[in-house]
Amino acid sequence: MELKEKKKTLEVQIQEKVNRFQNIENVRNQLANEITEMRGKLQMLNELIDEETKPETKQSDSN
Repeated sequence: MELKEKKKTLEVQIQEKVNRFQNIENVRNQLANEITEMRGKLQMLNELIDEETKPETKQSDSN
């Protein structure tokens, strides 16, 4: 009986660790997605800044 209880306890502990690992993996994936999204926004902002700071663009706009 005692061995069965120990086995059940270990099974529960293993499942808890598996669940915790899956939660960590989910958070990691969410962070990776958010970072990718932020990099895309940064790239777009950099392109807009480049367009606004080009001398030819400013000259042609003022003419």
